[in-house]
Amino acid sequence: MTFSKYFTAILSFLFLTSCSKYVGQNGITTPTTPTNPTTPTTAIVAPSIKFYSVMDNGSMNVLLNGKQASSIANFYPSNYINGTNGNNTISLRLPNSTTLLNGTVDLLNNTKYSCFFYKVGNEWKYSLIKDVMTATLANGFAAARILDFRTQGYFDYINVRLVNPGFEIIDSKNRNFLDHHTYSSYTEFKQVGAGNYNIFMYNDTLTTSQRKDVKIDSKAYYSIVLTTPSNITPYQNAIFYIFPDAIKH
Repeated sequence: MTFSKYFTAILSFLFLTSCSKYVGQNGITTPTTPTNPTTPTTAIVAPSIKFYSVMDNGSMNVLLNGKQASSIANFYPSNYINGTNGNNTISLRLPNSTTLLNGTVDLLNNTKYSCFFYKVGNEWKYSLIKDVMTATLANGFAAARILDFRTQGYFDYINVRLVNPGFEIIDSKNRNFLDHHTYSSYTEFKQVGAGNYNIFMYNDTLTTSQRKDVKIDSKAYYSIVLTTPSNITPYQNAIFYIFPDAIKH
């Protein structure tokens, strides 16, 4: 046998032995082409957004990408509403169709958001926050964060204390209007014990306002949102009228 024929025979042998074999009828062996394992795919979920008004201006309508999304009012947020990956337009309107705000938000798939509407002077604005709720919460525990949307008396720093009698005390000190824009850690949910909480707002000398018996359900996520009425007179008294709303996500 010449060298070229010998080399060709070796290559043919290696090719046949590298293939899996299927034994069919009459004992005939047929080579088959090996298949590669499939790569698992991750399901893509459209982004969703929850709308909330911190202002006591009555009912308002929210449009998402030009379509009516929800009616909201202070303490009455929307549910999570699906948007699209990328740019999304939002509009805030009065029931008579007067437009209060037009804006654009960038949303990502597999992500939830909260959008808070507020007003400084006569100008309406919005604050978009990611709602990262991926942690597995054990029975008897919840997760919460504190967001400061005190549109009146916003120059006053305040301390916030959540007290669950017999369980724990949670302090968040030196909070200020929209401070989550500066410190992103304020947008993160922290694990807390489930149960009924009393919420106290205080400075160095006195308790300025409070809310009692706020229920925090097990295995649920909450935003504790600090709000103030828009008609406080004189303006400096706003620190005594802070109301903490508990939004369940």
